[in-house]
Order: sequence, then C-alpha cells, then structure tokens
Amino acid sequence: MSKLESPVRARSSNSSKRADSPTKKRTSSPSKKRTSSPSKKRLDSPVKVRLAPEAKKSESSKSEKSKRGRSKSRSRKEKKEFNPDDLVVGLVIEPYESWDFGKPKDFKRPSNNKKNNKAATTIQRCMRGWWARILFKIKMMEFKIEHKDLLTKRALAKVKDKQKSKKEKVRRKMEEKQQKSLAKLSKDEEMRQEAQKLIQQLRNENKKLREKNQKVFDACKNLKEQNERLENTTTVAEGNIDTLNKHAKQIEETHKKLKIVEPRYKESVEQLAEAVELRRQFCLTERQMKLMYVKCVGGIVDLAEDKLKDRDLVDEIVGYVLETENVDNEEPVPQQITVEEPESDEDSLDGYSVHSYGS
Repeated sequence: MSKLESPVRARSSNSSKRADSPTKKRTSSPSKKRTSSPSKKRLDSPVKVRLAPEAKKSESSKSEKSKRGRSKSRSRKEKKEFNPDDLVVGLVIEPYESWDFGKPKDFKRPSNNKKNNKAATTIQRCMRGWWARILFKIKMMEFKIEHKDLLTKRALAKVKDKQKSKKEKVRRKMEEKQQKSLAKLSKDEEMRQEAQKLIQQLRNENKKLREKNQKVFDACKNLKEQNERLENTTTVAEGNIDTLNKHAKQIEETHKKLKIVEPRYKESVEQLAEAVELRRQFCLTERQMKLMYVKCVGGIVDLAEDKLKDRDLVDEIVGYVLETENVDNEEPVPQQITVEEPESDEDSLDGYSVHSYGS
C-alpha cells in the first residue's frame, strides 16, 4: 500500500503538503483544478491511467461552469471542500504487468470514491510521518556519533555545574550551623567547668559500674554453665518422664481393670473370712474333743492296769492305744476347702487371680 497512491497525488507538491494536515481544509476553484495525466512522473504506482474522451468533455464543461459561478462564489465567500471524484472521471485502469509479491496478476482496484481516497491519503500520511520520524532518529544518532566528544563535554559540564551548586548549598548550610554553634559556645563557656566536674564524677561512677559489670558478667557465665547442666538434666528427666508416662498409662489401665474386679474379690474375701472362722471353730472343738478322748482313754488304761490281773490283756489294751495314737498322727492334713471364683469378664486381668478358701 506504500506504493499505491490515489489520483490525488497527481497534483503538485504543494497540494500533497496540504493533505498532511487533517485540520486544514483545502479550497480549490473549479478553474484551478489540475487534471492528472499519465505523462507526469509524480505517480509512483505501477497502475497506468489514461483519460477517456468523455472525461475530457466533462472537464471542459465543468471549467465553463466554474467561470460562470466565480462571481457567485466570491460574493458568498464560501469554501468548497476538495472532491477527488471531480478529477477521476472516466478513468480506464489497465491491469498490472508484473507483481513482485507472488500474488496473481489480476488486481482489482478498489472503487474510486471519496472514502477510499481519504483512507489512502491517511495511510500515506501516516507512512510519511513514520518514515520522517525514523529519518529524524537516524539523523540524531549520526549527530550523536559525530559529536560524541562535544556531547560528553556538555554532559560533564552539566554534572560539574550541578555538583558545584550542591557543594555551595551544603557549604552554606554548614556555615549557618557553625555560626549558630559559635553563638551558643559563648553562652556555654561558663557551663563547661561545671560540665567537666560532672564528667569527672561520671567517670568515677562509670569505673565502679564497670567493676560491678565484670562481677555480674562472671556470675552470668557461671549461671550459663549451670543452665547448660540443668538443660542436660532436664533432657534426661524428660526421657524418664516419657517412660514414666507410658508406665502411668499402663498402670491406669490396670487400675481401671482392678476397680472392675475389686468388688468381686471383696465378696470372695468376706466369704473366705467366714469360712476361716468356721474352720477355726471346728478345729478348736475337735481339739478339745480329742484331748477329752485322750484323757478318757488314759484313765481307762490306768484303771485297766490297776484292776485287771491279766497282764496280757493289759498289754494288748496299751498296745492298741499306742497304735491308735500313731495312726492318728499319720493321718494327712485335711484338704483345703475352695470357694467358686466369680466369672471373669473381658476387662478383668489375666495375671491376677484370687483363690478363696472355705468350708
């Protein structure tokens, strides 16, 4: 599109310059219109344009009408806008002979109307502006390359000027501060001696504080060592506490189970106590009866020895008594009396069992 231009470009260079500014309106009288011809070299497009005889007649008729209407236009002072359709009338467009972009050769030119011509002019104006900006940038770069020493000198001069101005400002501020401080010094000279005394006192106190600080530092060091020892002991204690917590959990579980089993075993203990008491009473009575039997048998044996004259019978009686005593002593201890244990639940302990004794 950069090479394609509308027939409006067939006008002079002055008209092309005016087309670049969108705000300015171009005024042209019909008599001063310049028709485009194929002989002119201003057309850069490869399209060949030639005027038909009908177009020449229409242009001559328009020129006559324009001469007649000059007086009216001047009197009214009206500005007419430029119409590119007036220039392009009856144009015969010949096809392109060559095409450089690999596209087919038959090219249909868009309709020649005001809208398309205006779009073409705006595109051309944008491209010319873009190209002018690029050229301007190139010129600026060439200028900078050619005069780089001069530009660097100017930049250094600007930097030096800025630094000087900053130095002057800082110097002024410092001078003002020094003047204020000098004014204060005259008032503070009387207070210096008192300040020196105070400084000496503060130095002495500072010395004492340093000594105390050294002592505190030593104490802090000792405390740090003790703290490290305590940390080691706490780590060991934490490990022991963890193990104890585990044992405590186990003990709690066993305690819960024992609480469940405890009332049952209490009942069994009571039963055992009653059985033991009965057994004790039974044993005591049996013991007393046995003693009574022994005394009675002894008395009978004594009477038999005294009153019986048959010594063989006496010997048999005494032997029989002794045999019965030996048999009584050889008898085994009576068996333990067991009480039926309560039925154990799932929560009861397997490792704990209570045996009850009773009659």
